[in-house]
Amino acid sequence: MRKIVNSQSNDNSEMTITSRRIAELTGKRHSNVLRDIRKMMNDLGEDEAKFRSQYKDSKGRALTEYILPKNLTYTLVAGYTAKMRKAVIEDRWEDIEAQAEERDAEQSSRGVSIEPVIQDGELLFSSRMVAEKAGKRHSDVCRDIRNMCEKLNLGERKFASSYFTAQNKEVLEYLLPERYLMNVLLGYSVELRDRVITEVYRLKEENARLKAKPAFELPDFTNPVEAARAWADAVEQKNTAEKVASATTKALEAAQPAIVASETFLNTAKDMNLNVAAKALGWGPHKFNDKLRELGFLFKKQGSKPPMPKAPYVDKGIFTVRWMTFTKPGGEEGSSYTTMVTPKGLLYLADRFYAKGLITTETHKEVKAQMSLPFDYRSAA
Repeated sequence: MRKIVNSQSNDNSEMTITSRRIAELTGKRHSNVLRDIRKMMNDLGEDEAKFRSQYKDSKGRALTEYILPKNLTYTLVAGYTAKMRKAVIEDRWEDIEAQAEERDAEQSSRGVSIEPVIQDGELLFSSRMVAEKAGKRHSDVCRDIRNMCEKLNLGERKFASSYFTAQNKEVLEYLLPERYLMNVLLGYSVELRDRVITEVYRLKEENARLKAKPAFELPDFTNPVEAARAWADAVEQKNTAEKVASATTKALEAAQPAIVASETFLNTAKDMNLNVAAKALGWGPHKFNDKLRELGFLFKKQGSKPPMPKAPYVDKGIFTVRWMTFTKPGGEEGSSYTTMVTPKGLLYLADRFYAKGLITTETHKEVKAQMSLPFDYRSAA
């Protein structure tokens, strides 16, 4: 049975849902949903024929249904009970929107060669490449990878990575060594396996070709024209290199005081607590903490204990944890901690918040200016 029709959103279409699906979600008879839709269309002065469609039942009979866009769906269920509204608006429509977001992300990279990543001399292949070549949804490929990791008792986080869509949204992907990629492909059909494996070998050959490519090729000096051209090119490259070297030296000499000041600042500046960091970025402390947890930087300890940074961001020098010991009235020793943001961490958070549109350009520039940093620390983080 067709449940959702055209459940995607782009420039040419909008997400829709059928009256039969509404009936299924709300527990109402389809005939009653049809009656509700006709009444709504009459009240709104809409031509119900524009949304009317047909489907065939199990006996092959052509029956009427309606295909509604999002706004008319909301209007229809506004007159239903709270439980029915929740079933349609939350449980179903949000799922459709999530699927549409994923399709938009996949469409933005469709047709683009997804190159392997070299890590410790090993080629790692993206789950997006598998989805692209196998014609599968990326979320389904990610699910297959997680299932493999579970069966092999592997921590999926060791393969987890992310990429940014054209809308600057960070999306999960997995980077797999070839041996684990082949394990995932074993569950696919022969045709799908062949398409992905063909791409894997192409990428491996391309990588090997680039490694084997000589740094330069000697010209044919027996050919006077080619020899003269090579001599002229060499002189031009030498002159260009000398100019670049001279300009670079002058730029480094001019920037040396600022670079020294910046390095000194990073080495000597004090860490700040979350409240101070929030104020620097123009956020209230509570909303700032909530946003850091939402973005995956912090996790909430049980009870009333303050949030702590996740280990990877402590390792990267974004956060530190300051521990303090004290003696309780009964003589028993206790301890407490405070999550601190490092100077480098504030720069990193400023860049991340700015990229996600969470702070203004003025605030971003102000944080950079206050730090007196002439270079970008995002790569350092």
